[in-house]
Amino acid sequence: MNPKTPIEQFNQRVEPEDRRLALHTVTGLLLLKRSEVIYFQYDDSLRSWQIHLTGNRVSKLRTCMVARNILELSLSFFQANQFVIVNIDYLYSIDTNLHCVFHPPYNNLNITISRTYYQKLKETLNFI
Repeated sequence: MNPKTPIEQFNQRVEPEDRRLALHTVTGLLLLKRSEVIYFQYDDSLRSWQIHLTGNRVSKLRTCMVARNILELSLSFFQANQFVIVNIDYLYSIDTNLHCVFHPPYNNLNITISRTYYQKLKETLNFI
């Protein structure tokens, strides 16, 4: 079996932008585009993940949803720390203090990436 070239590996990772995601929320099934998702945040008091969407919309996901399930939805989602999963499409940079800087109008978000997850992100980005 021939190993895949870097270009073939990259092409496997590319997803169609218009592909719909289906997420179970506490109120029903939420169908949305990846571009509508800014980030997911785990609320320890509610013991569930919340999805933060464009237009200042927030939905609570069912309690059975775990980080691994969210990360499997799209290659654009990466875990910034134990409680936050970010859509990398909105990420502009990560500063030296490991603060995530997002594209406007989301540049006021205050999310810090942990050193462990930052290393994983660097490895992923070097991979492609």
